[in-house]
Amino acid sequence: EHIKFCGDGDLSFSAEISSELDMLGITLYATVLEDEETHNNVYKFSKSNVQTIQSYPGHNVLFGIDATKLSNYFCEVENA
Repeated sequence: EHIKFCGDGDLSFSAEISSELDMLGITLYATVLEDEETHNNVYKFSKSNVQTIQSYPGHNVLFGIDATKLSNYFCEVENA
């Protein structure tokens, strides 16, 4: 199973639930609109939240993702 969180601000929500999703065997894709450099400059805990998320196998953080155009980034998008 996969779950996508779009526009997670500073990625704190995704970081917080990463371990639980990992235990449930659910792959996380956390997305934000900003590019990585901008995101790191705007959000104080961006880097540490990314590290937390990516410390779990299969979990991903994707930068520069416009949630209104998810089909451009993901092959299969349900209810987008």
